[in-house]
Amino acid sequence: MRHTSSFFFFLYLIGFHFSCQQEGPSNLALSPIFSDHMVLQQETRVPIWGTASPYSKITIDGSWGNSVSATTNKKGQWDTQILMPAAGGPFELTISTNDTTIEIKDVMAGEVWLCSGQSNMEMPLKGWLPNDPIANSAEEIANANFPMIRMFTVEKAINIEPTAEYSGSWAIANTVNVGDFSATAYFFGKRLYEKLNIPIGLIHTSWGGTPAEAWTEGKHLTSLSDYLEVQKQLDQAKPQQEALSNWLATKEVVDNTSLPEATRWQNLDFKDEGLISGRIIENSLTNISMPMMWEQEDIGLDAFDGVVLFRKEVMIPNAFLNQELTLELGAIDDMDETYFNGVKVGAMMGPGKWNTKRVYTIPKDLTSKNKNLLSIRVIDTGGGGGFSGDKKDMRLSIKGGNESVNLGSQGWNYLPTAEYKKGRFYLYGGTIAAFQDRPIVDIELNANSPTVLYNAMIAPLVPYAIKGAIWYQGESNVERNKQYESLFPKMIESWRAAWSQGNFPFYFVQIAPFSYGNSNAIESAQLRDAQRKTLSVSNTGMAVTLDIGNTENIHPANKKDVGERLALWALAKDYQQANVVCSGPLYSSKKIESNNIRLSFQFADGLNSKDQRLTGFEMAGANGLFLNANAVIEGNEVVVSNSQIANPIHVRYAFKNGSTATLFNGAGLPASSFSTED
Repeated sequence: MRHTSSFFFFLYLIGFHFSCQQEGPSNLALSPIFSDHMVLQQETRVPIWGTASPYSKITIDGSWGNSVSATTNKKGQWDTQILMPAAGGPFELTISTNDTTIEIKDVMAGEVWLCSGQSNMEMPLKGWLPNDPIANSAEEIANANFPMIRMFTVEKAINIEPTAEYSGSWAIANTVNVGDFSATAYFFGKRLYEKLNIPIGLIHTSWGGTPAEAWTEGKHLTSLSDYLEVQKQLDQAKPQQEALSNWLATKEVVDNTSLPEATRWQNLDFKDEGLISGRIIENSLTNISMPMMWEQEDIGLDAFDGVVLFRKEVMIPNAFLNQELTLELGAIDDMDETYFNGVKVGAMMGPGKWNTKRVYTIPKDLTSKNKNLLSIRVIDTGGGGGFSGDKKDMRLSIKGGNESVNLGSQGWNYLPTAEYKKGRFYLYGGTIAAFQDRPIVDIELNANSPTVLYNAMIAPLVPYAIKGAIWYQGESNVERNKQYESLFPKMIESWRAAWSQGNFPFYFVQIAPFSYGNSNAIESAQLRDAQRKTLSVSNTGMAVTLDIGNTENIHPANKKDVGERLALWALAKDYQQANVVCSGPLYSSKKIESNNIRLSFQFADGLNSKDQRLTGFEMAGANGLFLNANAVIEGNEVVVSNSQIANPIHVRYAFKNGSTATLFNGAGLPASSFSTED
């Protein structure tokens, strides 16, 4: 039976309110994940839960021939399990009381995988254009016709404690839907389907730029010395956070979560038209200097996610009058809609626009006067918000001309007009007074805060039956690599404890080469090594990306190989596919031989350098100073030497931020970077 005593489920049922709640006397309700097109884990007893009126009898009928029943307790809580058949479908699942029935259609029995991490997992198949494309994206989307692959994306949200509230829906993997889904997760699921020919369910829950501690359950996190005070601080913050939630509950809400991804960010009404046009003057907050990221300034917007309206009175010279102008604003994080004299002249809405420079054209019919109003509505849904460029990036010029008006200066005013929480916008009302009435919160939470993503984007999914999890994250922990050695295993442990399914498979991606400002530094290599060491945790696997990264872009375009390398682990370990090599060479041991060091590896059959020079090896003696070293492949081992080091002690490989692979096995998979120091 499902563990109803778990902390997550208790909180889940206390706070259970879902958008899919059915009207009727029994108030029968289900979580969003129990909906049309879902995949339930085959050949297992899958948990199903919900609420209804106290002491109601709940009947659950599966069209595959199994039925179960449950009775709600005095709080209206119920849960049970139903046995799923072998992979197949479509089926129907009917949940009913004496007066209410919910029918869930097109249900498949198959393999369900949880897919999580930061931006490289979040990055959709269509890419974040123009700066972050996905290789062969258009072709992959055009050829997507996989009705047996189902995709569920959890809306971004944070919470100070485990919650049941979340949004999401299942979609079929076709040309219409796959472009907005995680590319890594899609390629993983596609490869599983191609090899297994059974339904595949992919639950995607990720958030770009977030650290592992945000995805770790509180009690497990505070068992680490670095995080001992976290829970105490969060507990102290709860009354203020509750006051803020209650205040926001009084505000008008703009909810676009149910709209298709292609249109969900279009035509949102924040009731600020009067401010944009200048008809309403609200200048209490004035004379800020642009550009700026608002969390980095002392302007009362620490960790603020939502909508901020920036305005500036722009004086243009006579030569600009009645001319077509070019407006440059630099990069805006995340989205913007820009207006000149109340008329929209440009917009970049939707995900992946945060680092794209804005260049808009102002038509000549808007430039008939010297005094003009520039209004920019900036929408930030997580992480930093505002203008990330330089002053020189903000200017107004005659199209094709050299003379320009500098906009990166003093004289701007700003007004927060809506706050973004749990996938919804809460409108302030368009006045400074409304914003200043916001309850004081001493500890502002954001997506980087410890535990908040676990609470809002993992806990609500527990205990939906899964086969395992895939994970692509680490870039946001690069500067704390030693800490990651204990943090990452603790995060895995916390997920496994929550699901109570034992040590389910957990496969992760080793972060790709990237300069991080200095390609010869070693911080990210140390993080990669921390990830490699996590392989000591039972039932884990790692996809190495040393050969498919981009040192100039932290979001490499090749996500196909990433997803497929993750799938290799599942195919080999969980689905017993014959002759599948799931990993490139992994360092296992060293042997000092006079002036040489001999290295042994796992997954080393057919060790080779792909007809290139074997580079990236370094050697150190007693002084700990690593020098470039010669490396030679001998069978399935590598012998490393340096004539300047008489008594070698350690070797490391591909141990720089910008290192790329030169060592492979016979399956064409790259060796992981490593150091023999630990």
